[in-house]
Amino acid sequence: MTEVALITGCSRGGIGDALAQEFYHKGVRVFATARDLSKVQHLKAMGLDTLQLDVTSDDSIQNAVRYVERETGGELNYLVNNAGMGYLTPLLDADLTLAKKLFDTNFWSVLAMVKAFSPLIIAAKGKIINIGAVTGVMTQAYWGINCSCKAALHMIGDTLRLELAPFGVQVVTVITGTVNTPFFENQAKYLDVPENSRYRSLQSQITYSGSAEEWRPWTEPFEFAAGVVANALKKNSKVWYWRGANTFLTWFAVTFLPYAFLDFKWLQMSGLNTLRN
Repeated sequence: MTEVALITGCSRGGIGDALAQEFYHKGVRVFATARDLSKVQHLKAMGLDTLQLDVTSDDSIQNAVRYVERETGGELNYLVNNAGMGYLTPLLDADLTLAKKLFDTNFWSVLAMVKAFSPLIIAAKGKIINIGAVTGVMTQAYWGINCSCKAALHMIGDTLRLELAPFGVQVVTVITGTVNTPFFENQAKYLDVPENSRYRSLQSQITYSGSAEEWRPWTEPFEFAAGVVANALKKNSKVWYWRGANTFLTWFAVTFLPYAFLDFKWLQMSGLNTLRN
């Protein structure tokens, strides 16, 4: 029987796009989802199933559950929670409405998806794969909202792994490093530092052109996806799977280096060591 995967956030050029294609090439039936179906037409042309899905909408999620249940007979082998957005700002300047929207998309939607699709996943004794990030294990100045979302996502994955084990469901948390996607370009519109910000003098440190070139080195999406899918298809997957540029350095730093040293380096790299009262 053909296995089935549903992947959120599959817009062209992103991680979800690459994951969808990799699962498909491995013989898995893929439901590639996005809020805007025009961004996944290339996947439909390849033969993948495409489905409109807004992970922050209960109605949209329930519609997706009913559709997948009807199409598959009630089983889902892989639920890949990839949809997300970013927000770069000093925490003192954070727009809390936007910050809450970030948590809705990056964190609460994952729990909503798991709850909704759990009958299908349990029926298949399947796997939940949450796309986390290195920012969830080591903070970075000005990325505090993102870091908090990803740290929470990692914890929910660890908890689900325990609570779903009796039902034969595995939960994988992918610790994602730097991957070359449109994510970086999409952040440029959120980078204005307010005139009255205590960090105004550091605007050049906080903002960037929106070009991914500034984030090298990186891993290409299809290289990233190949590893993630290979781990997913194993009988017993690694429960924390590190993949992408800078993951080894992050693991080494948080495992062996003292916080005082890490804080010192981040203060230097972010320009915060130049601020004075």
